[in-house]
Amino acid sequence: MVLKQSSWKILVGFVITTTAAVFGLSCWKLSSLPNKLAPTSQSLLTTQPIRTLKGNSIWVYATAISPDGKTLVSGSYDGTLKIWNLQTGELLKTIKGHSDAVESVAISSDGRLLVSGSWDNNIKLWNLKTRKLIRTLLGHLDEVESVAISPDEKILASGSWDKTIKLWNVETGEVIRTLQQESPVKTVAISPDGQFLASGNEDGKIMIWHLKTGKLKTPLAAHDKAVWSVAFSPDGKQIASGSYDRTIKLWNTQTAELLHTLSGHQNAVWSVAFSPDGKQIASGSYDRTIKLWNTQTRQLIRTFVGHNKAVWSVTFNPQDHTLASGSADETIKIWQVPSKAVMSTPLSASELAAVLTQQPESTDSTLFYPLTQKVYNQANTAWQERGRGEENLVYRVGVGFDGAILGYQLVNSNGGQLSKQTTKNDLLYKLVKRRPATREAIVHFKVVFTKQGILQVSPWRGYNTTN
Repeated sequence: MVLKQSSWKILVGFVITTTAAVFGLSCWKLSSLPNKLAPTSQSLLTTQPIRTLKGNSIWVYATAISPDGKTLVSGSYDGTLKIWNLQTGELLKTIKGHSDAVESVAISSDGRLLVSGSWDNNIKLWNLKTRKLIRTLLGHLDEVESVAISPDEKILASGSWDKTIKLWNVETGEVIRTLQQESPVKTVAISPDGQFLASGNEDGKIMIWHLKTGKLKTPLAAHDKAVWSVAFSPDGKQIASGSYDRTIKLWNTQTAELLHTLSGHQNAVWSVAFSPDGKQIASGSYDRTIKLWNTQTRQLIRTFVGHNKAVWSVTFNPQDHTLASGSADETIKIWQVPSKAVMSTPLSASELAAVLTQQPESTDSTLFYPLTQKVYNQANTAWQERGRGEENLVYRVGVGFDGAILGYQLVNSNGGQLSKQTTKNDLLYKLVKRRPATREAIVHFKVVFTKQGILQVSPWRGYNTTN
């Protein structure tokens, strides 16, 4: 038996929420150790939303922001659309037009037209300014999962659980053509130049179509599991896809080449979006986080933590450095996206210590050996204080999955004086990767610098802090 989309979302959301409530996150407490370094600033460690929009009584599945950046529209499980003033956070209007959950919303490039797709199998076109219904599009035989409008506002694309994509004439409301699929269609997106249509399916495939002719350009066996979101970059050269397999993948639109796989989410990726300049990708996940990625370096920039249930949608504001997220926790949160200057700012030494508190600890034993060698190679090469002091220096060091030293804490109080006499703190600081801390799980090591210059690196677990 194949479980339908609506059932999956309800079931997975319940499981994640329950599991998180019971088990929580495993984090190390700095307060239990001597020589505690209190963080002076949390700005780069925990990013709080700049505004939370409340007014939904049920899960927020979809969000869209108008081209002028002033209006946000949300679609909810209760079948309503809500229109918000982004500048004030005021709820301007609640529209009750669908008889089931609103899964997807889209706003035309001129800001005039609002489109909503629902589990009631219908698509509705609204005048965004007057908030009046223009027409209802009938034709799908099952839930409408996704809608997208062409840049010239002439064509509307819709993907459905009925295994079809329908292309509609926006002006007349008539079906132009129907594209039959082998699997339910979870997501659709139209390229910025209006030439291509991308679709993501339940079977993990991505299809790239010629929008005007409806002919298939490229089929991709993209993911191991369902593709829940696709998005074109602003220049149309790349496609990002988010999947139930927990990854985001970047594709070359013309060649269909896989450019990179972004990994880091602890659960399914429901939504992906490119920033207006194309330099960042945001991803929303069932793990309750939003992650921000650099499209040029393919590195994680930041993880936004604030929702206490699954994140269903992410949307960039086209006019400023903000990002909106809709969640199963019944809220919409607005986040400040870091500028280039902020992203390049190094953390202070105290913030580096606080990384160990802010980030959960990985217990994957397969990571210990390769990461041990990477930490050893970095620190042993730089350690120049041989023959200094009588006490060993014992540090707890947080290491990312790529071997980057992300944070550290001096553990043994007896080593404090030696630490002050040497350049040890500066040494570790120079080894730390210059990137903001995130909620990524990290591996913890015990690193010991000795008088003889012998460096010891071993997994932290089992170490007695009284040594």
